Amino acid sequence: MQLSAGLSLFQGIPIAGQQSGGGNYQGRSGLISDHLPALWVRAEKGRWMLQGEVRPQAPQFLPQYWYSQKVIYDTAGHSTILERQRLRRAYYHQFPLTLSYRVWRGWSLGAGAQFNLLQNAVGERERVRTPLGGNAGTVMVHKEQIGGYRDSFLYRQNWSLLLHTEYQWKRWSAGLRYRRDLQPYLRYTRPEGTITDMRNEALDVFIRFRIWKSKSGRR
Repeated sequence: MQLSAGLSLFQGIPIAGQQSGGGNYQGRSGLISDHLPALWVRAEKGRWMLQGEVRPQAPQFLPQYWYSQKVIYDTAGHSTILERQRLRRAYYHQFPLTLSYRVWRGWSLGAGAQFNLLQNAVGERERVRTPLGGNAGTVMVHKEQIGGYRDSFLYRQNWSLLLHTEYQWKRWSAGLRYRRDLQPYLRYTRPEGTITDMRNEALDVFIRFRIWKSKSGRR
């Protein structure tokens, strides 16, 4: 058996109604903090590979829909005000564990599970003021950090299913990973009063670099 360790970098690809915008974990524009390297450790025996990983502060794109909205009647201003909120991006500490099989040379296929621990979320609040006469309204939008985490809104933790493919060449490897939530990440109430649990999915391109590798266990 051989052991190895290294670093990974990930880039998310928006799917299923997601958008790439939303700012970093502080609600600001920034790319460096969204690409912190992940640490991985791998055990190999023959064609089989078992890998554990720690990915801190991983950004996750979210489907774009309004999870909260209310209408206010401003009698003094002779207008109605629609206030609504939506999530743009969530940040998790992720701990994936995968088992892979090398099917041909450096190419492998694998599956596994991932534990996700919520760190932060960035949202968007929209305020639309419309005159009672029916004229065009004014829209104000600003980004904000979403606070007050609790199980009735954003779940602090959940589990996901992982599928991935990877090609390895010397110290480098590159691949594609798909993630599907097994548990919901959010619970909210629809305007008609229905309580809904939401699950997310993600697609990531990754690059890995091997820093260390043990000697072969064969004698």
